[in-house]
Amino acid sequence: MCHTLCYPCRHGFALLVVNMPTGERFVYAQCLLHVLMSVHKVWPYISFYDINCKFGPHFHKVAAECGRAGMWPPELAAWASQLHMPLPPFHKYMHSAACAAQHALELLPAAGLGAGEPTEVLNRYLGIAGTVLQYATKAVRAVWLEVLLLSWRLKKENDLPMLLWRMWCKARVQQASYGDEQEQLWDQAEAEGIDKAQVCGVLGKYGASKLQHSWRQHSPQVPKSCS
Repeated sequence: MCHTLCYPCRHGFALLVVNMPTGERFVYAQCLLHVLMSVHKVWPYISFYDINCKFGPHFHKVAAECGRAGMWPPELAAWASQLHMPLPPFHKYMHSAACAAQHALELLPAAGLGAGEPTEVLNRYLGIAGTVLQYATKAVRAVWLEVLLLSWRLKKENDLPMLLWRMWCKARVQQASYGDEQEQLWDQAEAEGIDKAQVCGVLGKYGASKLQHSWRQHSPQVPKSCS
């Protein structure tokens, strides 16, 4: 066991972990997704990976091929071939500006505005033990890896109530700020002579953060002062 590839859920629980004895390759991430979706019947909406700009198209192609070959049920193959695979919120800054913009999490509907990466937190926890376990045999490392993951699960279970509370508080603060922003945009729209129903329609389609840009793009009669 030289390295591990972890697949945690949004709240940090480790769903799957695979050994990477030959270094990081597409096949390990592909194996994790196959086991998660085909064996455990968990179909994620979003899947993070540091190199999703390269791995995403590859996995979509593999998923389509698995469907055509009958290795996956048609429903699973269709879902996997359309799985959203953006760059993680932190690692996108390690890519070029064009790549980060093209594969940004913010482009996905209902994806949220999270800035953390549960995978990196879990990797840090396991990496501390790796300093010592690199000198152990493969069997001993595998046993200790399982012990560490069980300990991590207990830690996350104990932290979960407070984590959910913090997420709820953060969401309420964001909701309040978005409400204030919406009121300001409505006032601005009224000053520019734009109907409130039109504002609501644009908000629902594009989101408040893109409202001013969409006014200019879809309503040529709106003055530039609105943007």
